[in-house]
Amino acid sequence: MDLELKEVVEAYGESISKLTFRSPKGKDFKKISGASLDLPFAAILDFAATLADVPPSTMDELCAEDVNAVAELIGPYLGKSL
Repeated sequence: MDLELKEVVEAYGESISKLTFRSPKGKDFKKISGASLDLPFAAILDFAATLADVPPSTMDELCAEDVNAVAELIGPYLGKSL
């Protein structure tokens, strides 16, 4: 799944305008506890960084609109909505 970013961010020293997320595997879910949309944004963004194969610091630089888009893409993997 690809997400075109509204604002360019850095990952591994390169400017990127798109994040590509892979589907999560069981081992990815084991890294977070209580997987649900009740998770704080920090946990959701850390999970998203794992799936996009970028450092968590890349997620720290996302604009608010991109954070919301990431949460919408990743949220369904974490359980039913609120």
